[in-house]
Amino acid sequence: MREVRTGIAAAELFGRGFDRPVLYSLSAIMQAGVGEIAPAEGDAAEARSLSSAADYFGPVIHLTLSRAAVARALGDIDGAYDALASLSPRAMEEDRYRLFHVWWLPVLADLQLATGRLDPAEKTLEALAHAPATGAWIPVTRAWLGGRLAEARGDKARARGLYERGLEVKPVGGEPLWTRGQLLESYSGLLVATGELARGVRALKRTAQVYATVGARPALERVQQRIEALDVPAPAPWARELSSREHEIAAMVGRGFTNPEVAAELAISPKTVEYHLAKIYAKLGVPNRRGLRDLVAGGPGSWSDS
Repeated sequence: MREVRTGIAAAELFGRGFDRPVLYSLSAIMQAGVGEIAPAEGDAAEARSLSSAADYFGPVIHLTLSRAAVARALGDIDGAYDALASLSPRAMEEDRYRLFHVWWLPVLADLQLATGRLDPAEKTLEALAHAPATGAWIPVTRAWLGGRLAEARGDKARARGLYERGLEVKPVGGEPLWTRGQLLESYSGLLVATGELARGVRALKRTAQVYATVGARPALERVQQRIEALDVPAPAPWARELSSREHEIAAMVGRGFTNPEVAAELAISPKTVEYHLAKIYAKLGVPNRRGLRDLVAGGPGSWSDS
């Protein structure tokens, strides 16, 4: 943001007619990405006001991108899509399209996927496949969006391959942190959906680190909520040997409950509690109640009566 503000100040003194609307549009996009909605809306409005003096098509592209970014930040996915859908090869000269299309095609494909427009998204990705890739951003972007398309069509194996290929892209020309974070977030969702909870949570934690680095507060909060929902502590080693009912009883005995108290809490008979305790002792290799309490508490396990 500091560089953009410096550019705006310099454009006031030395810039051309289209410099300031472009820079204000970029500022709006960045503000929207970090959750600063009011400043983003203000910068987008300033860009629109200034663009009337420009005699160059470039600001139209940047204005459209800023409008889409603000709409998306406000949760208006359809509005963001409608804004970007107005940009097409037919709307501009061929040279301008070739120069600017890599700016909006990834955003357009993202919105097409978010709104279930899979066939248009595939066509957008085909166009993006012909974009020159001199750094890491385009390959990571293709892998992320291609993986999402494959996942949306039920091809989880292909989606996983694309996500992992994107994660392996070296940061040539700089690390595309924002896109890498988006890829990680999608990858984590696939891992969780296919039963790899631990790996999925680890990927989400890496995603949170990336979003924190770039200051993307709304995305960071979303990921942190998912981590809290998914990051269930692993069961203690002793608990893995027991059924769910046995685990309940062992945990209660470990906290000092008597057999009648356990029975009343679980709405079973004391005899049933005794039956389960006998099985618990045998499975865990403890001789008595005190040994079970020590094991559950993680204590030294003095397995003898006194």
